[in-house]
Amino acid sequence: MQEAIEIALEELNMDVNGTKETPAELKYILECCKAFHEKRYEDALLLLKEGLRENVGIADKIETAELITMFRTLVTVIESSLDSDFGIELRKAVRLERKEAVCSFCGAMESEAKKIVVGPSASICNKCIETCSQTIKRYESG
Repeated sequence: MQEAIEIALEELNMDVNGTKETPAELKYILECCKAFHEKRYEDALLLLKEGLRENVGIADKIETAELITMFRTLVTVIESSLDSDFGIELRKAVRLERKEAVCSFCGAMESEAKKIVVGPSASICNKCIETCSQTIKRYESG
């Protein structure tokens, strides 16, 4: 599990100490990753909640790709930390309790989305597919 965290953090060109210069608006995500890595789960969730609240209006100041990469890393760190502390059985139990599909990207329930495509380890709703498609088109044209 430690290896998954290191790989995820390496994708951001930083180590657990945060040697890469992270935009100020996104430092809370890095701090949250470090707190999860250190198994300070309550602190990590508080950092994430406060950071999101404080930065709700910064969408025009940061690159979407950078934000998505940081959140993908955060999810990897959270998943690895929970797996190492509680084991794979926790994930199996959570999957068994779910009655309807949930989008892995935005959290939309099947009842809230027009369509959710369910894969073996992830699901995606029609809105997230549309967002991804638009993002790819922007990058291809610019």
